[in-house]
Amino acid sequence: TGVTVDKSTLDLFVGGADETLVATVNPLDATDSSVTWSSDDTNVATVVNGVVTPVGVGTATITVTTADGGYTATSIVTVTKPVTGVTLDKSILNLIKGGASETLVVTVDPSDATDPSVTWSSDDTSVATVANGVVTPVGNGTATITVSTVDGSYSATSTVTVTTPVLGVTLDQTTLSLTTGGTAATLTATVAPTDATNTTVTWSSDDTSVATVVNGVVTPVGAGTATITVTTVDGSFTATSTVTVTDPVVPPTSVTGVTLDQATLSLTTGGTAATLTATVNPSNATNKTVTWSSDDTNVATVVNGVVTPVGAGTATITVTTVDGSFTATSTVTVTDPVVPPTSVTGVTLDQTTLSLTTGGTAATLTATVNPSNATNKTVTWSSDDTNVATVVNGVVTPVGEGTATITVTTVDGSFTATSTVTVTDSVVPPTSVTGVTLDQTTLSLTTGGTAATLIATVNPSNATNKTVTWSSDDTNVATVVNGVVTPVGEGTATITVTTVDGSFTATSTVTVTDSVVPPTSVTGVTLDQTTLSLTTGGTSATLTATVNPSNATNKTVTWSSDDTSVATVVNGVVTPVGEGTATITVTTVDGSFTATSTVTVTDSVVPPTSVTGVTLDQTTLSLTTGGTSATLTATVNPSNATNKTVTWSSDDTSVATVVNGVVTPVGEGTATITVTTVDGSFTATSTVTVTDPVVPLTSVTGVTLDRATLSLIKGGTSATLTATVNPSNATNKTVTWSSSNTSVATVMNGVVTPVSAGKATITVTTVDGGYTAVSTVTVSNPRPVSTPGTGTSATTQPDSDFEVLVNGKPESAGNVSTKEENGRTETTVAVDPDKLEDRLASEGQGAVVTVPVPNMTDSLVVEFDGQMFSSLNDKDATVVIQTDRATYTIPADQINIGAISDQLGNAIDLKDIKIQIKISEPSDTMKNIVDNAADKGKFTVVAPPLDFSIQGTYGGSTIEISKFNVYVERLITIPDGVDSSRVTTGVVVEPDGTFRHVPTQVLDINGQHYAAINSLTNSTYALVWHPVEFSDVENHWSKNAVNDMGSRLIIEGVGNGLFQPNRDITRAEFAAIIVRALGLELESGSAPFSDVSSTAWYNQVINTAYKYQLINGFEDGTFRPSDLITREQVMVMISKAMKWTELNAKLTAQSVNVTLAPFEDAANASAWAQEGIADSVQAGIVTGRNGSELAPKDNITRAEVAAIIQRLLQKSGLI
Repeated sequence: TGVTVDKSTLDLFVGGADETLVATVNPLDATDSSVTWSSDDTNVATVVNGVVTPVGVGTATITVTTADGGYTATSIVTVTKPVTGVTLDKSILNLIKGGASETLVVTVDPSDATDPSVTWSSDDTSVATVANGVVTPVGNGTATITVSTVDGSYSATSTVTVTTPVLGVTLDQTTLSLTTGGTAATLTATVAPTDATNTTVTWSSDDTSVATVVNGVVTPVGAGTATITVTTVDGSFTATSTVTVTDPVVPPTSVTGVTLDQATLSLTTGGTAATLTATVNPSNATNKTVTWSSDDTNVATVVNGVVTPVGAGTATITVTTVDGSFTATSTVTVTDPVVPPTSVTGVTLDQTTLSLTTGGTAATLTATVNPSNATNKTVTWSSDDTNVATVVNGVVTPVGEGTATITVTTVDGSFTATSTVTVTDSVVPPTSVTGVTLDQTTLSLTTGGTAATLIATVNPSNATNKTVTWSSDDTNVATVVNGVVTPVGEGTATITVTTVDGSFTATSTVTVTDSVVPPTSVTGVTLDQTTLSLTTGGTSATLTATVNPSNATNKTVTWSSDDTSVATVVNGVVTPVGEGTATITVTTVDGSFTATSTVTVTDSVVPPTSVTGVTLDQTTLSLTTGGTSATLTATVNPSNATNKTVTWSSDDTSVATVVNGVVTPVGEGTATITVTTVDGSFTATSTVTVTDPVVPLTSVTGVTLDRATLSLIKGGTSATLTATVNPSNATNKTVTWSSSNTSVATVMNGVVTPVSAGKATITVTTVDGGYTAVSTVTVSNPRPVSTPGTGTSATTQPDSDFEVLVNGKPESAGNVSTKEENGRTETTVAVDPDKLEDRLASEGQGAVVTVPVPNMTDSLVVEFDGQMFSSLNDKDATVVIQTDRATYTIPADQINIGAISDQLGNAIDLKDIKIQIKISEPSDTMKNIVDNAADKGKFTVVAPPLDFSIQGTYGGSTIEISKFNVYVERLITIPDGVDSSRVTTGVVVEPDGTFRHVPTQVLDINGQHYAAINSLTNSTYALVWHPVEFSDVENHWSKNAVNDMGSRLIIEGVGNGLFQPNRDITRAEFAAIIVRALGLELESGSAPFSDVSSTAWYNQVINTAYKYQLINGFEDGTFRPSDLITREQVMVMISKAMKWTELNAKLTAQSVNVTLAPFEDAANASAWAQEGIADSVQAGIVTGRNGSELAPKDNITRAEVAAIIQRLLQKSGLI
């Protein structure tokens, strides 16, 4: 009559034990009590004779059925997968108090457990809290984070350590003045913040011969200046104090008289200045300062003894001692010279046609102006179709497909030459599609409801044709257009996306269900408060709207304020804005019922909270050119500061730009991103390193030498071996050199120097692969030569096989001789013109002629004849004099052989003129002048000075070549034992004792440090140490630029160690700074402006800036030196300076409008200034104020000038 089972439900586990259901057939004495068993889902559970076996997660119904009568009974079986364990991805976490949270990732085993839910806890919430795995640091200490599974209570832990990092350190005294042998002084270091975990510091002195330091106690040792540095162990933050140690005062010695070395001078108008040397007696006088004057500055001027001719006539130069007013005089006679100009007769181009590709590499056209000695060889360049190609200084850049004619025109005579440029497009191979995916594999929609969007991702991301088509297999259920799926009717449909390229597909299953609910209309709305009283800047208040009836279908409301200058409202949250009254209205979407509340906002004065500092979440960033941007997050302290506004800047926008903390990589290099608080100007920085994408390496396959054997003479000239690494495009072509017997011959960078008689094997080895090549060197003893009339003496046999390199290829084209005079040894290398001419003819234009002399004597002279130099000039060659102490690189066109010939006599054959390029140690007198200049300039000479000079000679006449039209480089070797970081800059020291900065940068070439000095003149050069730190820029955004420019003798402070970075600057002050920055020699005479007095301190700098075409003045003939200079005036002068540094030649052709488009106030710039402003912006020298403003009419500050000048020199590659 029926059947029952003993359990109506069963709970089983996957992989767990079976369980048995017992069936009872009624009545108990039924004749046929047999039954059958079944499961409605055997994927969940199976049943045999009542024994239920779990199979998979889910629910199944077990049914027992009687054979007699078909009666049934059921039991619901639920099968689950239990949790077996839990782990965390990190067992240890190190966090920073107040810093970013970090997330622990939990893994519940098995991954498909039915209930993977977990709970989180911290055993010390004063150290760290946890929510959903996100661990937030709270206070210093250690806490254990525990995750527990709800199913099974399995747990895993992670130990969290929270520390407070050191953010900085300060010293109580930034300067100390001590006396040799006197009492020590104590510096006290304060580590910030005060609750930092590790406040340990270390102390050091950069010159222990001046002062030592132990635990902050500074002990004076000897006279001089030393920097005491305290460094935190945590973070390596530093603070410094400058210690000046002086010796006891020595009583002064009075002056008794003064004399001059020359009683008369004869000079030529516009010619070379002459130097008068004053001798103050006695030689040990305490104050040997003198002043100089001329009784007629229209005839001659004098500065520090240097007499400059101005106009024809006679003048008396007087030197006067400051101590005692003793005087001495010299009579100067100035006469006028006459030099005829040489006219241009024509111009040619090296290429009459060019073939370029759109977007490809630019090409260079070289113009040759005839004759080679023409006075004015200036040319201009133009393109007749800049849509096809542009040209700047001969560099032709392809723009678009087509043909353009490039024309070069001489300024003198307007002679022209042309080249036809053809630009074609290049084809880029397509990238095929490899697949497609959808962001959702299932969708659930409602009939008549909102559509949903599927997003297709085509792979790879750079596929050429990413077009796809969409389809639905049942448009009665759902349709699809461009991924937008619209529900139509109840049912299931498959949406398919198909790529046009390759027909790859992806699908999503859409289920559409019906849902019909009769709407209930709105009958009204009320607010919980009909009035509100708020305070400007105070807390917002919330109005709650109640829509009637409570079961209304559409209870959506909108909010509005009738005066948003008083109060705004968003979703009922009322925010006070300004004093006054406003009405807040809530309106129902259904029926437009309204309710209102009157808001009264009053002002209340709240004392502002000042900013005390700012930090960045990342102090370094590593990005890739063209890669993803990164975001820096600034934290302004304290957290309740009133004005937390910050500005962002990059010190090199050619490397990386920053907008609102988002840092975008631009080009390879390093840039410093600075965030500055508007309140207090506190700063924090992050160093961004941008690298180019990795290019696959090309391995070295071998190396060869140009000579298998060498024959040298002991004490003779070195020879050069040239190594060729294969293949020519190998990535790492670095090689090392070694000698098997350095007592016979040594080798450095391929230059083999003979030491003593014997044989040695020179081996070159590639760094990549260790491939080798060898050359056998035989060194012989020199042959003695007797010198008649001198008794017994010997000299080294002259070497006629001296090797000169032309484009790195050796040519025996030099004769070497050595002489001694007055205890000084001078080596002369006379270059053979015939041999060199033959080599030059085969090398073509732009050859580099190198004269290598590995072991420089006291003086080195390299001699060419005038005809040879004329040929070098015609071929646009460069001459390089290379020694172990310095390398002098001179473009041949900087030695005007035509002008030299004119001065020496027109009838002279150029072959009879000698051009002598000389590098030498200064005389003892000049060394003393350098030492005195160092004392006067308060700098330290860190390497022996060197003289560089060039002269043309014929018979007994000599013409000095002391000025150039371009920067000429001298690469001075920094001696072993000299710390290269203590080379602040290079200086020129003149014979009168004056000195000036010249642009200098320290280079590391193959492990040897050099100072690259670029200058427009010849003279005596020295490397100096002159560190400057102004106390009032310590926390200023311009600190690095200001201290760098001060250390380089370009800018000066205002006294007492101050700079006043925010003070505006005058036109005269800026003229002085840009003249010093470029290392220009001051021009004598009066500036050509009516308001610039010849006695004014700024007369010479303004005159110099004018002669170098850096300034023009105003239309009324004035310069207005005391006016404050504007930003646009500065940018125009910077643009003119870029022509001297040749930075403008590196700029790509770009319209002014395009360059200035990012700046909101570009239209405010004067028309005459726009081109100069655009050059400064495009070069990355000027980045604007606050990112989007040029502020062209605003005055410029001293700090901004320091930063702009530093960028000019850096972008020009001069520092």
